[in-house]
Amino acid sequence: MSISPCDFGSSSPNGGSTYVVVWEWESRPAANGGGGDATTTSVRRWRPYTPEVTQLLERAHAKKLNKMYLKDADPLLSDYCVDLTAFEQRCEPTGAVYAVRRYVLHTPTYCIHAETLSVCKFCLCTWQK
Repeated sequence: MSISPCDFGSSSPNGGSTYVVVWEWESRPAANGGGGDATTTSVRRWRPYTPEVTQLLERAHAKKLNKMYLKDADPLLSDYCVDLTAFEQRCEPTGAVYAVRRYVLHTPTYCIHAETLSVCKFCLCTWQK
């Protein structure tokens, strides 16, 4: 699992937990895109976005925007946009589509999903009571 330094926040009922939001893209195009083959046997890998892109995507997600251009965070990504409703990244010149995912990692001190488990089955974090 790759973790990128990204957005932190407070999410516990008692106000003492922090979390990290991780945004990643799949390194091979999705089956519906123009640049990949869904039947290929090569391993698909999830790659974390840079902290700057992650913060841009998280702000857009919080504002419930539909689409975000990655060039707003990194000029080198001027060909890419992310559809935040379909969770897909598109390369506009080629039409290639890549899957995108967002997940939350809780700190090891507390997990909002479980208070008695040592490993949370929802977010797969480990924590100590």
